[in-house]
Amino acid sequence: CLNDHLESILAANDLCNRYGLDTISTSSAIAFAMEAREKGLLPRLSPSDPNLGWGNHRAMIETIHLIARRQGLGDLLADGVRAAAERIGPPSHDFAIHAKGLEIAYHDPRAFTCMAVNYATANRGGCHLESLSYFLGYGLIMPDLGYQEPLDPHRMEGKAKLCYDLQNYMAVYNPLGMCKFIFRSGLGPNLLTYWVNQVTGWELESGELLHLGERLFNLKRMINLRLGIRRRHDGLPRRLLTQQRGSGAAATSLPDLDRVLPEYYALRGWDEEGIPLPERLRHLQLDELALSAKTYRED
Repeated sequence: CLNDHLESILAANDLCNRYGLDTISTSSAIAFAMEAREKGLLPRLSPSDPNLGWGNHRAMIETIHLIARRQGLGDLLADGVRAAAERIGPPSHDFAIHAKGLEIAYHDPRAFTCMAVNYATANRGGCHLESLSYFLGYGLIMPDLGYQEPLDPHRMEGKAKLCYDLQNYMAVYNPLGMCKFIFRSGLGPNLLTYWVNQVTGWELESGELLHLGERLFNLKRMINLRLGIRRRHDGLPRRLLTQQRGSGAAATSLPDLDRVLPEYYALRGWDEEGIPLPERLRHLQLDELALSAKTYRED
């Protein structure tokens, strides 16, 4: 939002926490409204609506209150940028930055191409926590998973496999009730499996723990398929695929999803429409869902 007023940023974060609003989605919704107003697509809905504009920190704070109370402009933004764009109409969809309805976090997939794969395929939509793969773009290594050297964050090569590995690994953190950010200390599946075994008395190998993570990820995918998610939803906003950043080390970097998604689907054991193949579901002990997968394939 081009806001460099530190006190207001701290206040906005505190307000979101007190209201129970997600800071990423809320700030993305406010930025969407600023751009819509700049382009003349969003007139003031009432005299009390804040005078939104880039860098107007007071208007940002006012808008957070309105979103939480669903008043005026806040009612338009409270359901997120996808719903707001549907109400405003074209061309606001061009700058509604979301994946599957969830506002994309600020780990730019043009700079961290691994996050392009993750945002497009994550079961929750534009959620950075489904893989945290950008940490390997920062220089983190993960020998347990075969990543002995830092990865080039701007290249697409190997990013389908990276996303696949880390989505499976991150999937086990949720049922364990663990904070995923401990991963950035270099915690790999070998040590995590040891901890799990010490707590539970199990005798898992790290490969079995990752197998459980893959099972969880595919179970969520099957739920999404039941809700109507298909290949066409595994994508990113056009702006992130076509508009270069223009500065920095990733000035000209753009993710090539058309190239990498088929590779990702193959690693997952999904067909070209993103539907898990029956044999992969059986391999994951999800036999009862194999028939459902066939039904979705025939839709």
